[in-house]
Amino acid sequence: MHTNTYHLAAGRLLRVWRDKRAQDLVEYALLAAFLTVAVAAIFPMDIAPNISAVFSKVVVIFGLTPSI
Repeated sequence: MHTNTYHLAAGRLLRVWRDKRAQDLVEYALLAAFLTVAVAAIFPMDIAPNISAVFSKVVVIFGLTPSI
């Protein structure tokens, strides 16, 4: 009984291991994560208030109010 269960589990594990259908998605996710870390490391931390100010001006220009 345990041997049969082991073979079924091993077979499923091998099929998942060999399946390449989602490989592109994983590669793009890893690339996005790497770029996020790289951008966070390159840009200075004092740029955040400037970006926030720009978005605040855009909100005022378009007359949008954030919903809380």
